[in-house]
Amino acid sequence: MDYFGPADLTLVYSSHDGEKSATCSGIIVTLFKLPHRQWTVMFDDPTDRAPLDGLIRAVVSLPDGRRLDGAAERTPILGGNFTLIEDEM
Repeated sequence: MDYFGPADLTLVYSSHDGEKSATCSGIIVTLFKLPHRQWTVMFDDPTDRAPLDGLIRAVVSLPDGRRLDGAAERTPILGGNFTLIEDEM
């Protein structure tokens, strides 16, 4: 499944104060499925609502109820995007 459209992002990141989370609702995302339960998550964040420095986990919730949940790491070469590795069920 590749996807383009609205989604809610919950990002968990590590900071000097421990783990923190941020939620970005209704953000437009593009998802590309990669091998081994990995996804490239691309999005436009002109207001810098999505903190990606220190990103360790992410949840992508789609309007139809599908949810991608797992470890995440920023993909610096892609700018404000990240790779999500889905948790095994």
